[in-house]
Amino acid sequence: MDTDQIKKAGSVLDTAGLGVGALNAKQQASFIHMVWDKSILLKLIRHETVTQAKTEVEKLHIGEPVTESVGEGVDTGNLSTPQFSKIEINCRKLRSAWSLNFETLQEAINQKKVEQDVMNAMTKRISTDLEMLGIQGDSTTFASGTTAKARLLKRCDGFLVKAEEAHVVDVGGGNISKKVFAQALRTMPDEYLEDPELRFFLSPSIYIDYADLVSDRATGYGDQVLSGDGPLQILGVPIARIPLIPSNLAVNIVSANAAQVISSEYQLYNITTGSNDKLLIAVDSGTARTVTLTAGQRSAAQIAADINAAHADLDGIASAVSDGSGQKVLIQSKTTGTSSSIDIQAITNDAYTELGLTVATVSGLATDGVVYEGSKVMLVNPSNLITAMLDKTRIFKEFITRNDRFEFTIYNQVDFQIENLEALVLIKNLRKRTLV
Repeated sequence: MDTDQIKKAGSVLDTAGLGVGALNAKQQASFIHMVWDKSILLKLIRHETVTQAKTEVEKLHIGEPVTESVGEGVDTGNLSTPQFSKIEINCRKLRSAWSLNFETLQEAINQKKVEQDVMNAMTKRISTDLEMLGIQGDSTTFASGTTAKARLLKRCDGFLVKAEEAHVVDVGGGNISKKVFAQALRTMPDEYLEDPELRFFLSPSIYIDYADLVSDRATGYGDQVLSGDGPLQILGVPIARIPLIPSNLAVNIVSANAAQVISSEYQLYNITTGSNDKLLIAVDSGTARTVTLTAGQRSAAQIAADINAAHADLDGIASAVSDGSGQKVLIQSKTTGTSSSIDIQAITNDAYTELGLTVATVSGLATDGVVYEGSKVMLVNPSNLITAMLDKTRIFKEFITRNDRFEFTIYNQVDFQIENLEALVLIKNLRKRTLV
């Protein structure tokens, strides 16, 4: 299946006839087009649609001069040989599943439209999931994880993990600056430095940090960046923000820091009165205060608002922070050093499992420690990043009589590879700036 066929496939996956398993060629092309088109990074990079889960992609490299000095009528006998190598593709199996109650369809005026709308929405979510896996996948860190995010990211290593084997600039907890970008460019081997397709890929938070720095300049370009009219670039290399590059990674710093606790769950939280609606939190060794959460489906921002209401005198200790896939709850002391602490205490009807919090005391450190404000940046030609998908997507629709609902299941197989590690620079341990 070639790229032109996929691009012509359209942005709607026809659900008619689902339940038989493998998609036909048109449905497969439509599905792949939707997955790529609805993502941010995946549609910028190189795509490979493969016919076998384990396969190889050819790689050509000519690393030395093929032209030499020669006299009239002289054959030196020197012949250069192109170097061929292969990139191994190993597409790994993934499953996406959801249900749709019969009552939902029964009450709908247009049942087919509801089913189609849900399918399109789920395909968009699958696109986000695959991009998240491609960027944040880590088969080691999440190997034993049981959260929804961990169950996805454990499947294979993504670009940020694989890039650790490329050229690395370790900022050591420093902030973004033109010098950081310049160091990355200096680290890139000269033979790839003049590539006009090079891009800096970074998280929205780090993008905003640098845009804030640039907009402070009393220049026309600074004004353009401030108004959003000018493309952001550094030393001639465009800067692109990729939402699923996280900006709340653990990063070591060498200055006094505040105690921080961050939830491990990030989806909407289901809070039930008298069941899981309580938190008990003490800040900086103060009196523990009970937080009663509002019942219902609650976002991270709403949970943070409930925590702040119970600690109104502490000037907003809780906030919602994005980890590239959704928002989590961050609780942070307003002081720094060893006297800074967040103490999550046991209480009846606690919401700790729902939020992903642990009963424990976390203290700040006087000289060094970990804060969840880290991010990474990649300097790379987008075509150096490869996403591969097996052309045998299977979709099943089944009516479960005992539960009176339809269940949908999609099986995909994907892999993510970097073609040439020599042509990539990773900036890591980059910390978000304090803007206020």
